[in-house]
Amino acid sequence: MKNWTACSNSPLRGLLNSSILKGLAAKKTKALWQALGIQSPEDLLKACEQNLLIDVKGFGKKTQDNIIELIHFYFENKNSYLYAEAEAEWYEILKHLENHKSVKRIAITGAMRRKVPIIRQIDILVQMQADQNLEDAIKEAAESILVSDEGYKTEYLNIPVYFYQVYQDNEWIAQLDDYHRK
Repeated sequence: MKNWTACSNSPLRGLLNSSILKGLAAKKTKALWQALGIQSPEDLLKACEQNLLIDVKGFGKKTQDNIIELIHFYFENKNSYLYAEAEAEWYEILKHLENHKSVKRIAITGAMRRKVPIIRQIDILVQMQADQNLEDAIKEAAESILVSDEGYKTEYLNIPVYFYQVYQDNEWIAQLDDYHRK
């Protein structure tokens, strides 16, 4: 625990939090930082590709190859979430929007509606009351939706959230079905 505390207060915090080095003790992580100045997954991958890890005490070719695999897996799945994680985030959004006075109907669409095991974004279909603004409702749901220059994200896991607005009652089923297939 002592090593973890020392590393978690250092520039290694991002590398430790990335879960790339699962199973790699804080002591070895600290050794990488001290010997090679590694502070990020990108730094670690570059060092592995240049065979620099094998020169650090406690690391060999096999460990370096395993770390390369873990880093590639990390980058491939970096913005992926388990359905259950995304579902919890969806329920937080739903809780704030479904009873909002300006929201007429709200439904989940896309991969979440199909219950795909791995989720990359949350798609939400919304129908507003006449002359109501979706942006205002989203701002009032600020507890569960983060607004940034990049768009909307969930509060805890930062899963991208996309809102699709329907204006007419007769569009609801067609749009729900259309977004369901995406």
